[in-house]
Amino acid sequence: MTIPSKAKGDGMSEWQDISTAPKNPEGEGVGPWILIFSEWDHGVYTARWECRAEVRGWKVMGRGAGPWTSPENIRHWMPMPLSPFQQRKASKPVEVSE
Repeated sequence: MTIPSKAKGDGMSEWQDISTAPKNPEGEGVGPWILIFSEWDHGVYTARWECRAEVRGWKVMGRGAGPWTSPENIRHWMPMPLSPFQQRKASKPVEVSE
């Protein structure tokens, strides 16, 4: 199976192994929102790592209190793309006064 990816140089990242995905550096709480690829249904989802007393795993956005995504089905991730606002802000030339 081929993992979807964007061509280099278009502002998007390549799919990476899930073992390299960001989690919460302190160990507890939540990590940043990222895109994950599910081997189970070949879907791409927005998710974040959550580590709490009662549960630990990839939490998919929009699914309320559950369900949590089975870790064995998640093998690839990539950072969230910039929003149009972030893209405009990033490409705006910096004015330097002399």
